[in-house]
Parts: sequence; C-alpha cells; structure tokens
Amino acid sequence: MRKKRNLHSQGLLLIEALLSVVILSVAVSAAIRAFAYSAKVDRLTKDYLALLPLAEEKMSLLEAEPHLDEGETSEKFDKPYSDFSWQAHIRKIHKNNVQMESEEKEETVEYFNVSLEVKAAKGMVHGLSLDTILVKKKEDTEEKDENNASASR
Repeated sequence: MRKKRNLHSQGLLLIEALLSVVILSVAVSAAIRAFAYSAKVDRLTKDYLALLPLAEEKMSLLEAEPHLDEGETSEKFDKPYSDFSWQAHIRKIHKNNVQMESEEKEETVEYFNVSLEVKAAKGMVHGLSLDTILVKKKEDTEEKDENNASASR
C-alpha cells in the first residue's frame, strides 16, 4: 500500500526552500559588497601612502627656500615618481591680515600662505592637499643695493 501524501507538507517544503534561497542571496550579496568596499579602502590607503611622503618632501623644500615668490608653480616629480605632479599656490599675507606681537617683528618677516597639491598618477583615486603659513625673513633692500653696487664695480 502506498502512503497518502499530504499536500500541505509539500507546499511548506517549497516555501522553506525559497525562503532559504532568498536569505542566502541577501547574505552573499552583503558579503560581496563588504569585500568591494574593503578593496576600495585598500586602494585609497595605498594612494595616500604613495602621495604623503612626496607632499611632505615638497613642503619641506618650500619651507627651506630663503625667499618665496607669489604665484603658482607646478612640476612633475623626478624618477621613479615621474607619474606624480605637484602644484603650489603661494600668496603673500599682508600685514593688515596678521596680528603682530610687536612692530619690530612686523618689519623683519613676511607671511606666506602656501597651498600644495600633489596629483596622483594615472589610475589613482585621489590627490593630496597641504595648506600652511610660512614665515620668511624679509630681504633687506638696502643690503641688496649695496651688493649690486659692489658687484658692478
């Protein structure tokens, strides 16, 4: 004799199977999205690890310059970083925009706002920007005139 099949239990089995597939697909989809996001963060980190030392080096060189000229400068880095470029915006800050502690200090230094942007190589996601204010000693114009006069003699 054959057993009677219960139609109700077969329908329940189908619903359970469909529900399992839906839950599994949602979980797998979330795992794939998390993996993709992790890969993107890893790429950003690698980009910044490449850009940060270059930006710090260029900013240090600008700080070491005895005199800065206002304007915009841009170049590429030397090999092996020739895929990277930098751009500096240098703007003199006028004395009425800076609060001074003494008049003497006002006469002997100049303030420059320096914005440095290091641009990424092809395929990189972002660039890196550094902004700072540099303080430089003013060049004495009388001293320059004396040096020019003695050089022409």
